[in-house]
Amino acid sequence: MQPKFWKNKNIMALSLLPLSLLYPIAGRLRRATNNKPYRSKVPVVCVGNVTVGGAGKTPIVFAITELLKKDGFKVAIASRGYKGDITNPTIVDKNRHTVNSVGDEPLMLARIAPTYIAKKRKAAIQMAEKNGANIIIMDDGLQNPTIAKDISLLIIDGKYGVGNGFIMPAGPLREKLSAGIAKSDAIIIVGEGGFNIKKYPVLFKKSTPPVIHASLEPFGNLPDKSRPYIAFAGIGNPDKFFATLVENGYNLVEKIPFADHYNYTDQDINNLIHKSEETGAELITTEKDEVRLPLFARKKIRVLPVRIKWANEKQIHNLLIQKLKK
Repeated sequence: MQPKFWKNKNIMALSLLPLSLLYPIAGRLRRATNNKPYRSKVPVVCVGNVTVGGAGKTPIVFAITELLKKDGFKVAIASRGYKGDITNPTIVDKNRHTVNSVGDEPLMLARIAPTYIAKKRKAAIQMAEKNGANIIIMDDGLQNPTIAKDISLLIIDGKYGVGNGFIMPAGPLREKLSAGIAKSDAIIIVGEGGFNIKKYPVLFKKSTPPVIHASLEPFGNLPDKSRPYIAFAGIGNPDKFFATLVENGYNLVEKIPFADHYNYTDQDINNLIHKSEETGAELITTEKDEVRLPLFARKKIRVLPVRIKWANEKQIHNLLIQKLKK
């Protein structure tokens, strides 16, 4: 979960501003020691953000992958395998690997395309190349200087935006918004809200990256809306999930946030089931949380699947194809 003070320029945030100077320095040092980024033999599309978690990056990876597959590309996904135990370059097997071995996002992404993990992205990308991929989607890594990207997409949550606009730990930014924009070929704003990139014209230098709008929508076999629910989520921005449920007509009697990438214990689940039995409300969570649930719990908890809906699918499709043809 993101600290609440990251939303505002309050005393807590301002007191941490001196420490925020250290984060960009670390980034500059990393770039200085990686002056020769690896250039893949095939195009690399980076889907990243400038904030810590919760922007809608994973659903965008899903959506971009599906678009490119329709065009006949042999797509592979490269991920760091965050919080996974495996350190060697590995192709994720959704039937054999667990969240503890490869991380939650790779386990989800492996459902739609071959997904490769490695602590160093170069190793994952090289493994995908050897296995015949002709385009690679890089899950996260906008700030990673070790890989040359052919297309970089900056994802921003439409409601949360960039919070108070400060760099960690004073705010949610990994780098200045202007730096993220400068290295991006397009800005994708997911969902409606108060954030409007057009309010920041000073950030745009010689050329303005196109702004593409998208939203998250439930799809598939959806849970019954006539039932009351207890919603829980261990993602970057649990409030975003709770809001999606309410906006789509679900009656929430309780909202329970957990830390991002939280590994649920049997006791956690038993506590949730006890709440469900006491209130008569069903439990509901996200697809990303589902892969982290103990096996005994998965049949007892409903999941709200969501996918990206483009405001103008041709806009993102044409941008990808034009860039890839260069």
